[in-house]
Amino acid sequence: MAKAKTPLGAILKEKHLSQRDFQLLIFEKTGKYFSASAICNYVNGKHTNLLLENAQIIAKSLDMSLEELANKIK
Repeated sequence: MAKAKTPLGAILKEKHLSQRDFQLLIFEKTGKYFSASAICNYVNGKHTNLLLENAQIIAKSLDMSLEELANKIK
C-alpha cells in the first residue's frame, strides 16, 4: 500500500477513509461542503494554508480536537 504524502493523508488512511468518504463525512458531521478539489489539495499538500475555520471543520469531522489535529499535521 502506498505511503500517504501528507499528515492529513495519513490520518485518512489510518481511518480507512477515501477522499470522497471524507468529503461526505465532513458534510454529514458539520453541514459544510468542501469541494473534491479542495479536499484533494489538502490531502496532497497543494494547499498548505489551512484557515482556522476549515481546520475546525476537519477536526470535528475526524472526531479530534483542534489541538490534536494541529499536533498531527505540523
